[in-house]
Amino acid sequence: MMFLFIFGSVPVEEIYYPSRQDVWFTIIMAAVPAFLMALIYSRTMSLNPGCSLFEILRNCFGKIAGNIITVAYVLFFVYTCGSTVRMLCVFVFENALPHTPAYVIAIPACLLAAWMGSLDMYKLSRGIVISAFILLFAFFLTVPNTLPATNFNNMFPMLQSKKEYMLHDAIYFYTIPLSQTVVFMCLLDKTEDTKARRSSFIFGMLMGVSFLILVLLRSVMIFDSESMGTLPFRIYNAVTALHSRGIAQRIELVIAGIFLMSTIGKLAIIFHSAARGGAAVFPKLKPKHIIFVLAAAAFIVSLFIFESEYEAFNAYYMDNLVPLPFQTVIPILLWIISEIKRLVQKHREKKNGGNANIGTVSEQPAN
Repeated sequence: MMFLFIFGSVPVEEIYYPSRQDVWFTIIMAAVPAFLMALIYSRTMSLNPGCSLFEILRNCFGKIAGNIITVAYVLFFVYTCGSTVRMLCVFVFENALPHTPAYVIAIPACLLAAWMGSLDMYKLSRGIVISAFILLFAFFLTVPNTLPATNFNNMFPMLQSKKEYMLHDAIYFYTIPLSQTVVFMCLLDKTEDTKARRSSFIFGMLMGVSFLILVLLRSVMIFDSESMGTLPFRIYNAVTALHSRGIAQRIELVIAGIFLMSTIGKLAIIFHSAARGGAAVFPKLKPKHIIFVLAAAAFIVSLFIFESEYEAFNAYYMDNLVPLPFQTVIPILLWIISEIKRLVQKHREKKNGGNANIGTVSEQPAN
């Protein structure tokens, strides 16, 4: 499930890559801090068993501050969904329906994602897992068609891009989508097995990163350095550039469809998490009632955020500064506070246990 979430909207949210042919290596650069954050997410949940992100916020910061930060998280999730929906609209404009109004795409996308997010997460996860296997199967079926179109020389000169360009793309991939896995702190609270939860974070991150490297390497070998820096939606265009016929062409169409549905699946997961946050602040409301209000808010955001991939690229710094506290700073603070509380609790139990033993000894009759 986390694998498809990570890969989910990348094909429709690709910005221009200044690192060009070295973009695949920037995924590895981004994966290092992302894996550390995944371990922090998992460890924090283990220190607060049975608690979701929003309950951990109240445990660490108190009820009032915790609720305020929860509302901030809900607004951040709505902003994230609005940005993703807008990029989905731009993706459709660029590749299929250039003159279609944005709301024609955004409204069905938001409604479908909200409906999926209102489902039981077990049912939703089954659908996402099935889509992930179809995507993997279809991708590897296209490998034979890919080979004649690839040029391994496109990868060279390797690692010669400017450091600031590689850092630019690494930060982008860390922000979108790797550290967005913070939303799983809202979903894995029912998993009692600590090892299973940690494995979900690590294995999901590993699969997502590995698949991203594969598809970007394919894009690099199909397009030259100039195209990697200027061509929009390279992952999707790498599929359409194969010019396949017959069954292979149908497989490519399946992949294109899954690109769109995986984006909807990612939106559904974020909507579900945001609705749980709203219900945590307003207990009388149910997540199923809140989620469609949040979808309407995301739709409104999508209409005003940006109009093209070029504008999205120019909003790079905003898109990386806004998520920083929610995906990195606050989770690190929650982990530190949870560790301190654990040590204090352990010290108290040890002290109380020692006092109890002293009392027991003093009550024994002298020989």
